[in-house]
Amino acid sequence: MLAVTGVPGEPNVYYFGALAGGVWKTTDSGASWTALTDHTGITSIGAIAVAPSNHTILYVGTGEASPRGDMTYGFKSLDGGKTWWSLGLAATVRLVH
Repeated sequence: MLAVTGVPGEPNVYYFGALAGGVWKTTDSGASWTALTDHTGITSIGAIAVAPSNHTILYVGTGEASPRGDMTYGFKSLDGGKTWWSLGLAATVRLVH
């Protein structure tokens, strides 16, 4: 696990990003997890954040922190991870909405 964040005011909700496994969410403090980026092409997650103004808005940065890590680009979800939109470098990203 490289990236993890909780949700202010929701003590049982967490998101994590895996180096080769995409974005995951738990609503029961980690007893079970749901994959949010399967079938999107978003795999290697290096950063994740929840918007403080609206907890259904998520931001993720892809890539790895290592010196030979992948090229990074970002994605945004407005619906808690159901759909994802590229935040840049569109010519380098293949994403299924």
